[in-house]
This record gives sequence, C-alpha cells and structure tokens, in this order.
Amino acid sequence: MEKYLSWKKQQIIDRREGRDTIARTDVMLSKSLWQDMHIQQRENREQAGTEQKRLMDAVHSQASNIENLCAILTERSSTSNAHALENQKWRRLKSLDTYLFEAFIQEADYYYARIDEVFADCGMTSQPMSEIHSVRRASPETRIECVQHVHKIIQPFRFEVTCKFLWEGTNVPYRQHAREIYSNVEDVVNTRAMKFRLKKALGNSTFSGLDTDETVWCSIRPCEVESRGTVM
Repeated sequence: MEKYLSWKKQQIIDRREGRDTIARTDVMLSKSLWQDMHIQQRENREQAGTEQKRLMDAVHSQASNIENLCAILTERSSTSNAHALENQKWRRLKSLDTYLFEAFIQEADYYYARIDEVFADCGMTSQPMSEIHSVRRASPETRIECVQHVHKIIQPFRFEVTCKFLWEGTNVPYRQHAREIYSNVEDVVNTRAMKFRLKKALGNSTFSGLDTDETVWCSIRPCEVESRGTVM
C-alpha cells in the first residue's frame, strides 16, 4: 500500500510537471503550421511595404514633373517688372510697329538700370581679360535653364573714341532682310531702333520648332589699370 501511494504521488507530480505527457503529432504539426503562416505573412507585409515605397516614389516623381511644367507655363505671368515687360512685348508682337518699338525701348530702359547688378552677379569684376567664361545656370524661381557667356576685353582706344566708333557702327547696314528703321522715338540723339527678319534652325526631328530667347549685355568703361584703353 505504501509503495502504491508513493507511485501514485510520483505519477501526479510527473503529470503536473508534464514529464509523463506523450508527444502528440497533431499538436506539433499545428505549431509548425502556425509558424509557417507567420513567416509567410511577414514576407507578404515586407513585399507590400516595398511595393508601396516604389509607388510613392513614382507619385513624387510625377508630382515634381507636373510642378516643373506648371512653373514653365506660368513663368510669364509673374508680377515682377521684368516679366511684365516681357509679356507686354509678346502681346504686342503682331500689333502695330509703334507699340512694338515702344515696348522694346521701355524694356531697354528697365534693364539699363540693372546693368551693374547683372555684371556683379555673373562675376565680371574678377573675370580675367580675354577669357570667355561659360556657365549653365537655372532660375530658382522658374527653373528655366540658360547658358551664360561672360567675356571681357580691352580695346586699344580711348573711352570717348571707342564709344563714338561703336555708336556710329549702328548705322552700318547689316542683316538687310525685311530691314526697317524706326525713327519716331523721343530721344533721337541717344536712341536708334530698327527691325529685321532673322531665321535660324534651332532643332531638327524631335526638336523641330525649338525656340530660344537671347539677351546681350554690354558695358564700356575707361580702363583703370592701363594709361590708355577701354574695357568692354
């Protein structure tokens, strides 16, 4: 009786601690199944996250392209004086010559007041003599890119003589195709206006019809280093 009670006690202890439990195949299979399902779901979540990131990158890229296109389309609608004058010029392009010339003359007066600012911005002061510095620039406001060429040379003539030669050079006939002189200006002594037709092939095939705007800034000043000469 004592041995039986001891055996029964040990059996209860073993059962409570799980030492006498017989391994069940169905439980083991169920545990393995749930582990496999967990791994599969985790892999699916990782794949979905990767695909979502790819789609978000594509959306951001398209949004950036749309923003750039909108900036190009609205570039001429800016409220700045420069853009207002540019819009005025193009609106009157097919109007009477009088309005067209007045728009260009008004634009020239505006830009003349900014000539020191423009030359300082492109580094004209530190530009070496007789060297051409070309740089590709983009407007931070409109994202429109342009190519800028900066060139500084010394003319071997006095300042007054150089100004006279260049001014008289405007009377030399060139580019005679559909050339017309506009003489109805307020300041006849300091203003000369003309128009002519100029054609250039800027693009072929895919780029057929490509158009560009070209602006030239020129300043003539007495040379401060040499005893004679003019910096242009």
